[in-house]
Amino acid sequence: MQIERIEPGETGAIEWPAIDKDKRSVVTVGNFDGMHRGHQAIIEKTVRLAKKHDCMSIVIMFDNTVCKADKNADKVADKVADKRNAAQNILTDISDRIKIIEKSGADRLYIIKYTFAFSRTTYISFLGQLVGRAGMRTLVLGKDAHMGADRMGDVKAVKRMAEATGVFELEAIEDSGPEFVRIPADFKPEAPEEDGEPKDILSNMNKAEKRAWTKKHNCKKYRAWSSTNVRFLLSRGRIKDANEILGRCHAIRGTVVHGLKRGRELGFPTANLDGIMQYIPVDGVYAGRLIDEGIENEMQNTAHPRVYPAAISIGAKSTFDDCNERSVEAFALCDDWIDLYGHRVSLEFEGFIRPQRRFCNAEELIEALKQNAQYVRENVTV
Repeated sequence: MQIERIEPGETGAIEWPAIDKDKRSVVTVGNFDGMHRGHQAIIEKTVRLAKKHDCMSIVIMFDNTVCKADKNADKVADKVADKRNAAQNILTDISDRIKIIEKSGADRLYIIKYTFAFSRTTYISFLGQLVGRAGMRTLVLGKDAHMGADRMGDVKAVKRMAEATGVFELEAIEDSGPEFVRIPADFKPEAPEEDGEPKDILSNMNKAEKRAWTKKHNCKKYRAWSSTNVRFLLSRGRIKDANEILGRCHAIRGTVVHGLKRGRELGFPTANLDGIMQYIPVDGVYAGRLIDEGIENEMQNTAHPRVYPAAISIGAKSTFDDCNERSVEAFALCDDWIDLYGHRVSLEFEGFIRPQRRFCNAEELIEALKQNAQYVRENVTV
């Protein structure tokens, strides 16, 4: 797969990579921030159509990192920046998204840096560029897709343009997966109170109770296979349900830094992560894996990373009065001490073990850590 990184000019204009003028393409466009099973279905459809029509398959993805808001940016651009600059909203690291797209068999991937100027490009102008510069004959979108300034280019608008111009076709694929879910507007993380994988609180409610709950929490309607639903599930500790939508384990990535070494003193040395850019699940203790990708900037071990079962802790170390800051750390189950300082590490989440608790003394904490480790041994494979 050929990968092109594109940074728009000061006016938002794009200099598109050169392609064979006689070669037509099937294109899909999106953030693909979650790269969940719905996103994967759209990309796979793009590749299949391209092969069917002997075309080139092109995936266009937007870089989540944009310029910070400045005083001259208009309100729309500010809104776009606030949304896209929120690191906690990123579900899947861009490097992982690239790997998934490459596995799909796509011919080309264009990664466009999302800038303020580019955000003002109309969907009509953008689609015209895809036809004229990328040879687009077919555009593949999900039925709830939007594009262009002010998100004016929904599927209906794009379909009207395709029919009016006759220069490209729109393939709006049927929504994949389950139907819809109701999610509270502006939801905040809520940690489970009980041990074990959390359940859907609506599962035991009758219709009247569900209506009352959704009204009380000002719920909005979302596709079950959506990035918003994945974030909501992670914010409740519902790891297994989130992983089902993603089609893989949710993962976060960071650099191992020095901590207070409390875990080492207790006999459970942990890797403390800094610089995490993906959505961090709600506070609690989780079963998962630690994947050592090697020393940052040296690409060491990335081809064959070391993988360990791990107990992952998110939250403050409330047993100790001097540890009130939220942290992410993982205890890797291995025979020998491993020095991970300065290494890039990924943490994959398999399931929720228990909420964070304040223990009366170190002995109680050690016993809980032993139980966490035993749960991981029995439930996580590598």
